[in-house]
Amino acid sequence: MSPTPDWWRSLPTWAQATILSLLLPGVVAHELTHVVCATSWANTALDWDSIAFEAEWTSSHPAPRAAAHIAPLVAGYAAGVGVFAVVIGRPQFSIHAGLLAYLSVNWLAYTIASVSDVAVCLQYLLAWRRGDDLPTA
Repeated sequence: MSPTPDWWRSLPTWAQATILSLLLPGVVAHELTHVVCATSWANTALDWDSIAFEAEWTSSHPAPRAAAHIAPLVAGYAAGVGVFAVVIGRPQFSIHAGLLAYLSVNWLAYTIASVSDVAVCLQYLLAWRRGDDLPTA
């Protein structure tokens, strides 16, 4: 059985290609940020079928897990603030509207935390507050 959802397979090829060309760079960068942040505390991989990061945790502490799950949100907002500061600080700086729209869509795809990212992050933060250790595997 394919992990690809039925709704995706039911879309016409042109719609799939359009969605992938618009969102894939931001989504892949989002998942790679999870991987990079978790690498110090886990054996990580990127599942290309579902475009999701996987981690086999070597640390039992919940704080690194919370950080790894919320990392794209923090990094995305930091990058957004930096770009905004550059644009405001240099009014002569202009970008073609199409390129700006494409970059904005991918920045949003990168930055927006999924419900599961936030839920898992909160779960780990609560475990950290209680002083719990988590299984490493």
